Amino acid sequence: HSEYLVKVFSEDRPCAISELTGFVRVAHSVRKKLIIAIVDDDGDIVYYNMGYLRL
Repeated sequence: HSEYLVKVFSEDRPCAISELTGFVRVAHSVRKKLIIAIVDDDGDIVYYNMGYLRL
């Protein structure tokens, strides 16, 4: 079983907040950590860990 759910986006592609929250919900429901990977034009990748914040 994997520990992470990874969603990859191109730097040039806009992403709505509702789309991101949908990925967070899916990752939470399957008990995985969500990683968002943003790929730029040079092929470099920046990774972001996303999830719920409990206050």
